[in-house]
Amino acid sequence: MVPGIFQVRHNPKFACCMTPDTAKNICFQEPSFIWGEASLRLGKNIHVGRGTEIMAEGGITIGDNVVISYQCVLWSIDHRYEGEALPYDRARIRRPIVIGDNVWIGRNAIVRGGVTIGEGAVVAMGSVVTRDVPPLAVVGGNPAHVLRFRDVRCYFDNKRAGRSLWNGADGCGACAGEFFVAEVDPTVSGTFARVATWLRWARWRLTGRV
Repeated sequence: MVPGIFQVRHNPKFACCMTPDTAKNICFQEPSFIWGEASLRLGKNIHVGRGTEIMAEGGITIGDNVVISYQCVLWSIDHRYEGEALPYDRARIRRPIVIGDNVWIGRNAIVRGGVTIGEGAVVAMGSVVTRDVPPLAVVGGNPAHVLRFRDVRCYFDNKRAGRSLWNGADGCGACAGEFFVAEVDPTVSGTFARVATWLRWARWRLTGRV
């Protein structure tokens, strides 16, 4: 179920629902649950997996080329527990969420209010995000913490070339297209590679150089 403000149309070919603005290419798989649609700001090329709950009353902004997987929760309001009643009063506290471009949020992740997830970040499945996530960080756990960083060179090579999951896709890039199984490349998963990746990330953050 997606509230009518989006006026979604069902796409039986890909088992998803697309908003009528085809230029933005926004997909909500059924069922998705959204409250506070007027405070939800969406970029283009966005996929929201089935079972995801989005409470946008406190303000949620989602950038371009974003994948939010199955059964995630984005909750941008909170109850006031230091108020005039127990266990909390009827005040609803706004805690905006900002999700940058090219972010991937894995299945069953929870993003609490007041959090910014930086550009290119990856949130591992089952994570509980309670604090800001740096750009290009890979985070996981409860509470989520930085596990590693994406390779800066690879990321910006793809960004400059305009390569995204939506390239060449007939509709939603996460629903359509041919996927394949690949092995982990040991040259990018070993300790030395992780240290080198972290150093390149640190140089980029300090100097802006890739």
